[in-house]
Amino acid sequence: MLAKARIMVVEDEALIVLDLQNMLKNLGYDVSDPARSGAEALALATAERPELASVDTRIKGPIAGVEIARELGERRRPIRRNFFWGRMGFYKNR
Repeated sequence: MLAKARIMVVEDEALIVLDLQNMLKNLGYDVSDPARSGAEALALATAERPELASVDTRIKGPIAGVEIARELGERRRPIRRNFFWGRMGFYKNR
C-alpha cells in the first residue's frame, strides 16, 4: 500500500481552510494543520516536511502567497505547490 502524500494548506480564511481540508482528505491526502500566515507556513513546512502545499496567493500579512510558494520551492527538499485565490479557482500547479 502506498503512503498518503502529506499536504499543507496555507490559507487565512477559516471556511476555505475547512473546505480544502475536507476535499483533500476525501481525495486521500494526509492534511496537516493549516498555516494562516507566511511565517506560520514556513515554520510548519520545516517541522512537518509536507510533500505538497496549497497556497493562497492573497494571504494577509507581510509575506505574500507567491513569496511563500517561492521559498517552499527553493528549499533543499523542495515542496511541490499550487497557487489559488478565492472564487477564482486554481491558478498554477508546479
